[in-house]
Amino acid sequence: MLLTRTEAIAEIMSGRFTSVEFVKRSDGSTRKMLCRYGVWKHANGNGQAFDPVEKKLLVVYDLQAKGYRSIGVDGITRVKVNGKWEDVQ
Repeated sequence: MLLTRTEAIAEIMSGRFTSVEFVKRSDGSTRKMLCRYGVWKHANGNGQAFDPVEKKLLVVYDLQAKGYRSIGVDGITRVKVNGKWEDVQ
């Protein structure tokens, strides 16, 4: 099954644990991440110095690194849905 970018974003923003594969903007390498959207427990209360929506980023909590990471919406290549990797067009 092929997901649209909108469906992939909706899957990530569902609040469930999600595996995602994307191309990093900084160096062009591919990265896989187990993450969750909407985690605010570890936030320090200062907020961000930029607007992630303006920069087309999703801010998620990376469970392996135990920290917040940003995923470029344009770089999402695959998302794991119901235990199966789905490509994103």
